[in-house]
Amino acid sequence: YLAYWRIRLASNPLTDFCSTVLMDTKPDGTSSKDEKFYLLADILPEDRLLREGLQQKRLEWVLDKQAEERDDRSFSRGCLFCRQEFAGSRAEYINHLSQQHNLQLGRPENLVFTDELLDTIKHKLDSLLCLFCEKLFRDRTVLKEHMRKKSHKRVNPDNKLYDKFYVVNYLEMGKDWQQVQKEPDEFEISRRGNASGSEDNSDWSDWQDEESPSSAVVCLFCEETAQHFNDITRHMADQHGFPFSENCDEEKLDFYQKVRSDA
Repeated sequence: YLAYWRIRLASNPLTDFCSTVLMDTKPDGTSSKDEKFYLLADILPEDRLLREGLQQKRLEWVLDKQAEERDDRSFSRGCLFCRQEFAGSRAEYINHLSQQHNLQLGRPENLVFTDELLDTIKHKLDSLLCLFCEKLFRDRTVLKEHMRKKSHKRVNPDNKLYDKFYVVNYLEMGKDWQQVQKEPDEFEISRRGNASGSEDNSDWSDWQDEESPSSAVVCLFCEETAQHFNDITRHMADQHGFPFSENCDEEKLDFYQKVRSDA
């Protein structure tokens, strides 16, 4: 685009192609009366044809890349959340994330540069960042619970970093995936259902790593967690002045009443 207009503008005056806008400021922000600015936009037929041609070439390149990924059987990767290994099909991997872990990345046929997308998501999770709100959490257990409870198991649509991974962003000039997302479809209806509080059947309980326990006890007053019950009761007594065991003894609570008080 720049190479084309560099040649055209070198041999013709700007006013042959650009609209003139008068403003009372210079490019550096200082005041000046009736400064001329030249606007080159696709309202000019020549410019629009150029943009459409470049858009078509980019779309063809992206579709070729997508076909290459679809036919490639050398794909091999472990699940981001469980210990299952996948080989051969990126679509199978994406469907597994959606169906088993409710991580909504969109339909496999709408994705491109899939390996880079998965690397990006893995890096964020390893950095303890929520994919949707992008807040930082202190450990994987707290991050997992946050994403599950808040229905944040999807990427942030306002983060332009993800635009390159969705074919829909290459289909039409000036139309990105946020605009398409407003159009009702099966994925959108399903996502809205989860966000509105419907039952979440996804299994994130197997999101483990070697450095963190498979389960933890959570403090009744804050987000502190511990692997053992005695550690968390000691924390509640020291940090919150709440001796759990002594209170249960004073109230003569049986096992089920203790469970109810803990809940």
